[in-house]
Amino acid sequence: MASDSEPTVETEKAAPVVVGPDPTAFPDGGLEAWLVVVGGFCTVFASFGWINCIGIFQDYYESTLLSHYSSSQVAWIPSTESFMMFFCVRRCFTSSNDPSTDKDHRDQW
Repeated sequence: MASDSEPTVETEKAAPVVVGPDPTAFPDGGLEAWLVVVGGFCTVFASFGWINCIGIFQDYYESTLLSHYSSSQVAWIPSTESFMMFFCVRRCFTSSNDPSTDKDHRDQW
């Protein structure tokens, strides 16, 4: 029990500090960032145009170049190309030194 002669000290509890990225402070890349967006659009535009023509290419392969192979054997060509385009190209063309593609550095954005 505190006596009247002892000073009392009131302690305030500080609000917890939240550590993390500020959602209002996003990076603005300016012209360079918009050029990347335009380049990505052109790449995807051309890629999906090619994907729509896979049947035509496979028919051409079956009727001229690879006429002695079955359709299922020829189908490996466009299916492998499609896989490489969608799943392997990004890894081939990104640098491991790029912090935006590195898992350890993504949280810093």
